[in-house]
Amino acid sequence: MKNNIINFEDYIRNQLTKYELPYNHNDWVKFEKVLSTNKTGLKTSNKFSKFLFENKLRAISTAGVIILAVVSYFYFSNINTEPTSKNEIEAVNEQSTAKNEVKSVEKNHQSPHTVNNIMKKQNIGVSSSLPDNNIKENDNKPDLPASSEDKNEIKFIQDNNPDSVKQLTAETNLADNLAAPNSSFTVDIKEGCSPLKVNFIPNEKSDNIVYLWDFGDGEFSTELSPVHTYNQPGVYNVSLTVKYFKSEKPGSNVVKNLIIVKSTPVTEFSWKLSENNYTFSNLSQNADNYKWIFGDSKFSTEENPQHTFMLNGSYTVKLISSNSNGCSAPHSKVIDVIIEHKYFVPNAFTPDSDGQNDTFGPTGNDLTNYEFRMLIYDKYSRIVFESNDVNNHWDGKIIGTNKLAESGIYVWKIITKDKYENINKKMGYVSLINN
Repeated sequence: MKNNIINFEDYIRNQLTKYELPYNHNDWVKFEKVLSTNKTGLKTSNKFSKFLFENKLRAISTAGVIILAVVSYFYFSNINTEPTSKNEIEAVNEQSTAKNEVKSVEKNHQSPHTVNNIMKKQNIGVSSSLPDNNIKENDNKPDLPASSEDKNEIKFIQDNNPDSVKQLTAETNLADNLAAPNSSFTVDIKEGCSPLKVNFIPNEKSDNIVYLWDFGDGEFSTELSPVHTYNQPGVYNVSLTVKYFKSEKPGSNVVKNLIIVKSTPVTEFSWKLSENNYTFSNLSQNADNYKWIFGDSKFSTEENPQHTFMLNGSYTVKLISSNSNGCSAPHSKVIDVIIEHKYFVPNAFTPDSDGQNDTFGPTGNDLTNYEFRMLIYDKYSRIVFESNDVNNHWDGKIIGTNKLAESGIYVWKIITKDKYENINKKMGYVSLINN
């Protein structure tokens, strides 16, 4: 009631302050004329009375407006302020109880943060209960864990408002969980041979989280789910540190002896060639078992094998070395194989029928195993002799005649083919000398 009286006084004061009589210049002119006239007092009195009567009418109208406004104010104030139903009465009581809780917390110097939670529970705006400088809202930061003062606040609320205990406790637990992200993680492989590639997966993935991985080998990553390769054998501890972008509290998880990397052999080899026979030298390290694959459907498990290729071509020779850790390492090299047909060819002859160097042709033990053809060309690239028989040598005569070729240098070409279809071609020069 006291508040209504104060509000009424303020209302009347404002209405009177704002009210202004209508101004009419002609009225003031009439008033001045009445005061300054030299006519009889009776005439002056009548005019002055008429002026006062007109202004009284205006004053009465103004008073009527004010009375009507006062009646309207009280009538509509009672309608808007008094609860009209049981639900509205309960809502008002509940709001009053919540405000009393806020005042009690303020009185006992409690945390504005807890007060804010209470107000959120009761759907009361922050500005209606506390000054703005006491409440700091931050939608991006998680709530911090409850301090000892916050726990006293919770106990106070339990004693004064038991219905809000469960929800308030749930909000407090949520604030504790959001203080730092989940720092646990998994990997797709824990043990293997070097180089070992491992995929790291955090249990909590979010663009709002900062990740720092320590792989234990001096390497780090800030990726969400990195892939890291361990090149050296050993046992490694791995840690993950996480925090929200706008949070100061990090979460950390260290897993000891998580990654085990085993040593892998280093595979290397070389070879030597001798008359189509290849001797391989094994240069591998940290290995005790070997497998050679020669690329011609042949293989060997010797440490330093020998091998003969039967056909011309390019072969990929692979050596796979392994050790007792169960780790293996392959290494390959390409060998270009050319099968050589061995025979001897002289560079001069004297076709004079003296029994010494009278003919020209190749000599060798394996020539009979090959298909054979020999061609002789003069300086004009004309064929002067041709033979498909390894035993038929050139006697110095021009093919198809009994005429002896002139002394000079001639070009020879010999083509041989073995039973593996390997074709060998050779060319050279021979001097024909006539005495």
